[in-house]
Amino acid sequence: MRLFVFFLLLILEQATWATGTAWAQPTITTSALPTPPTSSAPTTPTDDAPRITLVTFGAGKEVHQYFGHNAVIVAGGDYSEPAVYNYGMFGFGPGMIPKFLRGRLEFWTAALALRPTFTTYRAANRDIRLIPLQLSAAQAKQMAKELERDASPAYRDYLYNHYDNNCSTRVRDVIDHALNGELKRALSGPARFTLRGHTRRYTQQDPLIEWLMMFGLSDSVDQPITQWDETFLPDELERALLRLPEPTRAMLGQLRLVHDAHQPPPPEAPATRWPWYLLLGLFNAALVIWTGLRAQRVNTSKARWAFAIVHGQLGLLFGFLGSLLLSLWFTDHIVAHGNENLFMCNPLPLLSSLLTFGLLKQSARIEALLRNLWLTLAASTVLWLAFKTVVPALDQDVSMTATLIAPINLAFAFVFWKRAQPRSHAAS
Repeated sequence: MRLFVFFLLLILEQATWATGTAWAQPTITTSALPTPPTSSAPTTPTDDAPRITLVTFGAGKEVHQYFGHNAVIVAGGDYSEPAVYNYGMFGFGPGMIPKFLRGRLEFWTAALALRPTFTTYRAANRDIRLIPLQLSAAQAKQMAKELERDASPAYRDYLYNHYDNNCSTRVRDVIDHALNGELKRALSGPARFTLRGHTRRYTQQDPLIEWLMMFGLSDSVDQPITQWDETFLPDELERALLRLPEPTRAMLGQLRLVHDAHQPPPPEAPATRWPWYLLLGLFNAALVIWTGLRAQRVNTSKARWAFAIVHGQLGLLFGFLGSLLLSLWFTDHIVAHGNENLFMCNPLPLLSSLLTFGLLKQSARIEALLRNLWLTLAASTVLWLAFKTVVPALDQDVSMTATLIAPINLAFAFVFWKRAQPRSHAAS
């Protein structure tokens, strides 16, 4: 069930982003905030310009909250009460699963009341941080007008994309428009990490989810990106604003911490994980070899059942993952298209798991079929890994996936090849 939940949340992961910041923050009171309202309805226009503030929300405990969230607060001017413009709204309903499976899930923008919004994030013990945008009256009015347009019925819905059309990138774009493109120009330099590297930073607190995401993402997240691209993360957008050069930096106020959740920030760099997955892969490979050869040597019901359980479970797990990965290629989940992991994890293990009963019945025909399946998968794995060293197009980072799966594929191929060899008998 958790595997299914992961792939569901892969498309929702930025709905309510969640992590801490990676730099020191001052602690202040909430006196710098507008008085929290109970609604966000604008009043009769006045000559006063609205006050614009970026709000970044911090760490949460759910998978779809690992990356944080942000929004824009508009107060004063035409607003009797502050409004929180939130680009991360989504809803559950009968059509959600079909849309998710096709990669066509829609998010929308809404103007929310400030008081209940902040109450919700405080109750979840997530950081609340503010950066006032010290815009001119014309810029502030233009930005407020753009936010109002985005939250209107005609414009509020948009097709969500993990890395380039989410709650943070939309906030970034609105701010950049208000700054006359200065933000994008300032963030044209190379990023610190690839999209994969940033994804790992924010998920490595949960090794299962981290591994599954590394399995599900293709080489599209391994290409060089700019600092502008990094701002798909709310924390990175906040970091980028705080590091803007002068005179653009003068258009921003000081970072204010409204609620400190005392949560650890994401690591500055992704950890080296592949040695641990190699150990896990070798352990499972040893289990496959031991149970497989023992079942042939002692040929008891108990030994055959032991190998059948190992074979069936591993085949079902990786066959399910491979089948799901293949199906994503035919959807709008573009970050999963052309995934190199298919060379070693595809529907073949699932087919082999369905034939596990043949191991219990000692069917020579099914044994031969299983042998051919695993030898094919092992050959595909070895050839793919060999070609990766000489073919530039095969540039997907598979360090965490190949170290786990490849030893298991090779172990099954070895066992079924060995079981096909004639057994020698000692002379009497």
